Amino acid sequence: DFGSRGLAMLDALPHVGSIIDGDDDERVQRLLRHLRSVVDERSERYAAVKADDIVEYRQLADRPDEPRIVVLVDGVGAFRAAYESSSLNRYWDMFQSLAADGRRAGVHFVVSADRSGAVSTSLASAIQRRLVLRLANDMDYTMLDAPADALDQASPPGRGFVDGLEVQVAVL
Repeated sequence: DFGSRGLAMLDALPHVGSIIDGDDDERVQRLLRHLRSVVDERSERYAAVKADDIVEYRQLADRPDEPRIVVLVDGVGAFRAAYESSSLNRYWDMFQSLAADGRRAGVHFVVSADRSGAVSTSLASAIQRRLVLRLANDMDYTMLDAPADALDQASPPGRGFVDGLEVQVAVL
């Protein structure tokens, strides 16, 4: 959680391993190393049964219970700022590599960013789908392939675009 502690509400859910504060470098690094080892180990197991991804592995290895891992990163721009241009840059590189390689092994990332420039080009290329909510700058919509004139300050909270379709996300 590199954002405003918005993920804390998920901590009590039964399938949540932990919420890691973005300031806790040791735990962030440990998580990334763990995920790298999971992806590497799964890649070897999947290759042994000639499976391209988790779906094929579940079928070919008769392991329908092979779990997916979903990692939420709130405030990827702050994560990038803290890790990319510092002595921790290898962990930023590891994160980008996991975002690209992890999907086939059942390790998925959901990231939030407050502006289009917060997401690096290499990370953006690994992102399959984008939910674009109301942005402060009209130019950001164009950069994210969303209609620049569709949302304004009067648009209701949770209004956005996915795959060119306008959506409304429920707001509690």
